Amino acid sequence: MAAFTTNVLKYTVREPRPQYPYRKEAFPSGHTATAFAFASVISCRHSLPWAISAYSLATLVGFSRMNDNAHLLHHVVGGAVIGIGYGWGVCWRQQVLDGGNPSLVRNFSLQPIDEGGEIVWRKDF
Repeated sequence: MAAFTTNVLKYTVREPRPQYPYRKEAFPSGHTATAFAFASVISCRHSLPWAISAYSLATLVGFSRMNDNAHLLHHVVGGAVIGIGYGWGVCWRQQVLDGGNPSLVRNFSLQPIDEGGEIVWRKDF
């Protein structure tokens, strides 16, 4: 859905690319939208270290599109917003279908527990 939305917007907005002004399909960045959609689903379904890694890689995709002179900042930001929206939307819908709480906010706690004289850390995500 994110790819479909970006393609519809590319051919509706018709904004030129920085490197090739005759190619008018720059806004929004499809690569960035796809990367952030994937990162959003990963962050929704997995622990914080996975979320940080996924969003870091998605941000790297956005920077690389600007570095290659294929997109401007607002193209990348537009793609990221679309990707995050669809990624979290998919995750929220799947939680509803699974019968879980559709809240997008997870609780996190880290607690020291004494187990027979040994301190262990209990992590709840």
